[in-house]
Amino acid sequence: MSSSIALPGVLSSPSSYSSSLTSQRNYDVFLSFYGEDTRNGFTSHLYHALDRDGIKTYKDDVELRRGEEISPALFEAIEESKISIVCLDELMKILDCKKSKQQKVLPVFYKVEPSTVRHQINGFKDALDKHEDRFKVDAKVQRWKTALKQAAGISGFHLTIDKNESEFIQKIVQDVSSMLTNRTCLHVANYPVGLESRIKDIDMLLQIEMVNETRMIGIFGIGGIGKTTIAKKMYNLIANKFEGSCFLGDVTEKSKQDKGGLIQLQEKILHDILRDPNVEVGHVDQGINLIQEKLCCKKILLVLDNVDHLDQLEKLCGRCDWFGLGSRIIITTRDEHLLVQHDVVNWKYPMNKLDPREALKLFSWHAFKCDKPDNGFVKLTKLVLQYAGGLPLALTVVGSNLRGRDICFWESELKKYKRIPNKKIYDTLKISFDGLEDCDQNIFLDIACFFKGAKRKYVTKILDDCGFFPDVGIINLIDKSLITVNECDELTMHDLLEDMGKEIVRQESPEEPGKRSRLWFYEDVREVLEESTGTKKIQGMLIDMPPGDRMILSSPNVLAKMKKLRIFINRNASFGGGLNCLSNELRVLDWSKCPWLSWQPKFLGKKLIALKMQGSMIRDLGMGLVSKNLTDIDLSYCEYLTKISDLSSCSNLEKLILDECKRCMSLVEVHDYVGFLDKLVKLDFSYCSSLKNLPSSFKLRSLELLDLKGCKSLEKFPEIECEMKHLKYVEIESTIIQELTSSITYLTGLRVLRFRMCTSLVRLPINIFQMKHLYCVDVIYCQKFVNFGKEVGHNGQSMSCTQQNEISSSMEFLTLPPPESNFSLRKLSLSGSGIVSLPPFIKGFVKLSELYLGSCEQLEEILHLPPNIKVLEAQRCVLLECFPHVSTESSFGTPDLKRLRRIDLSECNKVYVNVGNDAPNPLLLQERFQKKESSTIIYPGSRIPKWFKYCKETTPFSNFIEIEIDHNVSMCFGNQIVALVFCFVVGPAGGTMITTINNQLINRYFDLNIGLSMCAPNGKDEMQLQTSKDRHDRVLLQYIVGNSINKMLSRSYREGNNTRFTFGISSKTVILKSAGVHLIYGNDNFIHPIQPSKRYQIDHNASMCFGHQIVALVLCFVLGPLPASPCTNITINDQCIEWASPSLDAHHVYLKYIAGNSIDEMLSRSYREGNNMRFTFGIW
Repeated sequence: MSSSIALPGVLSSPSSYSSSLTSQRNYDVFLSFYGEDTRNGFTSHLYHALDRDGIKTYKDDVELRRGEEISPALFEAIEESKISIVCLDELMKILDCKKSKQQKVLPVFYKVEPSTVRHQINGFKDALDKHEDRFKVDAKVQRWKTALKQAAGISGFHLTIDKNESEFIQKIVQDVSSMLTNRTCLHVANYPVGLESRIKDIDMLLQIEMVNETRMIGIFGIGGIGKTTIAKKMYNLIANKFEGSCFLGDVTEKSKQDKGGLIQLQEKILHDILRDPNVEVGHVDQGINLIQEKLCCKKILLVLDNVDHLDQLEKLCGRCDWFGLGSRIIITTRDEHLLVQHDVVNWKYPMNKLDPREALKLFSWHAFKCDKPDNGFVKLTKLVLQYAGGLPLALTVVGSNLRGRDICFWESELKKYKRIPNKKIYDTLKISFDGLEDCDQNIFLDIACFFKGAKRKYVTKILDDCGFFPDVGIINLIDKSLITVNECDELTMHDLLEDMGKEIVRQESPEEPGKRSRLWFYEDVREVLEESTGTKKIQGMLIDMPPGDRMILSSPNVLAKMKKLRIFINRNASFGGGLNCLSNELRVLDWSKCPWLSWQPKFLGKKLIALKMQGSMIRDLGMGLVSKNLTDIDLSYCEYLTKISDLSSCSNLEKLILDECKRCMSLVEVHDYVGFLDKLVKLDFSYCSSLKNLPSSFKLRSLELLDLKGCKSLEKFPEIECEMKHLKYVEIESTIIQELTSSITYLTGLRVLRFRMCTSLVRLPINIFQMKHLYCVDVIYCQKFVNFGKEVGHNGQSMSCTQQNEISSSMEFLTLPPPESNFSLRKLSLSGSGIVSLPPFIKGFVKLSELYLGSCEQLEEILHLPPNIKVLEAQRCVLLECFPHVSTESSFGTPDLKRLRRIDLSECNKVYVNVGNDAPNPLLLQERFQKKESSTIIYPGSRIPKWFKYCKETTPFSNFIEIEIDHNVSMCFGNQIVALVFCFVVGPAGGTMITTINNQLINRYFDLNIGLSMCAPNGKDEMQLQTSKDRHDRVLLQYIVGNSINKMLSRSYREGNNTRFTFGISSKTVILKSAGVHLIYGNDNFIHPIQPSKRYQIDHNASMCFGHQIVALVLCFVLGPLPASPCTNITINDQCIEWASPSLDAHHVYLKYIAGNSIDEMLSRSYREGNNMRFTFGIW
């Protein structure tokens, strides 16, 4: 009668990935006929014909095992088969699969007309009528009728009485075979390690459940990374979800003419997908049209593996519209840019190396046939993993090579790999190199031999002058996954690619190193230099001898034959007589400890890009140096350098580095022209201790860094003669500069200006504080800097020292800037300066949040502070006496400084800190802590404020305090805790401290030697305490409010448990003398001298008045004057009935009448039930 052929559908969603992709069907065809008229005839012949064709077939009378129930077993077989040939109940199941799984169904009509089945006439009608009488279940027979009607409406196979049955069977077998597109799975790998996560990633890109679009995706990465492996695995898992599929392996190789070319690949696509071996392609262009015409309506899967040229993609899968909706094309390549060229931009997947765990597992399976190394091979295995660098190919090849070998063999083989890479790995990786153009090959080899880890910009300048076009070439190498650029803009590559590049160079002349283009291996370098076998083929040389191995060369002509030497890097070889006849092709001269006393007259260095002579003996630079291409000069550690002469011939110089010339007592001046090097980016004179004069003026438009640290003799800062917007950071340390001129404002991009230990510095021009981008100014330990704010008069212009002396001490300060002033300063440090007070105009620094005044030993008063200050450090200000912000009782949170969260007054023994005689007002706390969650003050003292409720002192020789607060005692009528206050009294020495609540760490570790850091759970530093130099104790007082309270107490206090605070210091030198804890509630006792919450209980029986109805309820309060508007809370039997907020400034009587329905609503819950009445009145 009829049979159905069902092909699997696609994944329903990525979430069904695991079960859908990994399930495997047991049969190709399900075959079931119960009719005796066909079982031993047609059905048997069809079964054997399918079997002969290699199609695994389920036939119920053959495969059904004894004892199995028919229906469940058959249904399972249907689901596990790719094609089903069934009747009635099985037909319904197949049609159900067709609908739910998008299976394709082909009915077979054996000597019966499809119309007879469709209309259910003649014998079909009689048979169905008999079934209705037999089963007495009309619904089941009705489902059979519907299934037959559906099957008859589907185009399938029809055998009429006059047709040849054998030919008919062969036709079925051919068609079934053509539909089994993925009968033979591709071999993936012996040990498919690390595939699962990558399969999931690619499945997310494919999204094959989206059947209304055709999508191409690309998988790219270096050779041996596993692109083909993952593509095969993906193909095996999803090929049967499509109408046709084709896997084209190694397209690069097979597209060559001698291997069949693109025509053969086009034919394979058509053969595999159409299952028609007779399709022929005469020309590539004809193949393009055939693919479009034949496949434009088919949902297909096409994998193109190892593509290396755009032409291959254009001829094999030109556009998505070549294929039907729902099709997916997977492309693997080593060249990422190839995908971009083919518009595969949004669906690219980079294949990354295996992680250490996966690498160990894959290697172990190949080397030991298990997932971990054998005992005795663990250390060697680590060396292998380091060598392979997570590359699956290397792990597989090396693991297989070492399997079954002894430790001696392993050690010898690994030693060989350091010099000569494994051939199979080398050949695989070299494919990418062979596809490069000559310039790109040279770039790759230079990076592999000399510039791995170097800055991209630096290498680009050098290689560009060599004519290699690196701007394009480096991008090409990145696209082909041969190099990468890390987050520091450094050129990097896989170690095996580096080895491959060096092996390519070694193969140029395996036996004669002097005939290679590049030398880097110390043994080869030694041979060439000591034997004088160098030739003009050598373009680059790196001399880097291993520790303990010295190379001393006496002949100054050892490089004479190397006429094409572009790169010379000498790390540690000694040339006793120097070097003559250096190649004028040199772009890089990097020679540490060069013995030259002056520039060699025979070497003009016209093509030099980079000159690095750290620690050399050179005394004068500039005379004879005529390289207009020179961009980098590094003379660090050159202790004999006397001066920098005219560098006008080096107009493209970008970096001039002379740092750490601190042993040089002769470098006094720098030629004025250095100040006019328009392209100079970095100027570093740090620790040039004898340098007196810089160029008189700067016109360095490109300068980004200026470092003058340790220039102890420097007297004057240059005039700035043009806008220098790129300079963001200036550090001047230990100089004798007295002042900066107002031209400093031409540094329009300046963000940080830092003076340290400049003992002669007197003033700064006030206009620097109006620079738009200035973020931080540090004037640290500049003892003569006393005129902060006094160097300007009414007109705001800078004054000379003479003018300053003429002005009396009562001179007027700069007026307060208007609110719109563009002061961007956020951090100001005047630590160690000679200031006496802060000027009023500092209140105009509206963005200043951090002010550091530590060790200002002349500071007497702090009368003015910026409005948004957060941190003020004034420790060791021994004369500080007047500080109104802390001398008046303010609960540490003055109304005008609502962001202030830390003050350090350690060793300020003259200042008076008023912490109050009573606990802080919670209403004021809540008001003043709106913009912060904690505040800390450190001040000289030895006592905890007397209003602290819980205090404890340490016992002798103990640095540990524990304070436990009883939950019931500490509860204040259920009111909310609005603040938690800690206090410590600590000795002058340093140590490490921890604070916990119920063993839960709430504060960081505090290092009192460096600075005690205490923080709330929000992680922000709230307290710092440096080691004290005097013998006075210090008090550390910290308020914590807001959400921090809930975070700290949620685990203990809120659960009704006692709360245990612990404070400890680990150091034996520091003494924690006492500690205290205070909880502040929403209506603490200080608001009113009497108890703020009263309860009154009314006995129900005594209050009854002959059963009369209560018609009114009268409530009365007597309230005294309050500092702020309170809230009253009234409850009846703990049920809230009233809230009020009276505004009071004197004693008041608060009287309230309640009548009508309100009475019933209030009393219905308690009084009406015969209970006593309990009224509660509270204020908070």
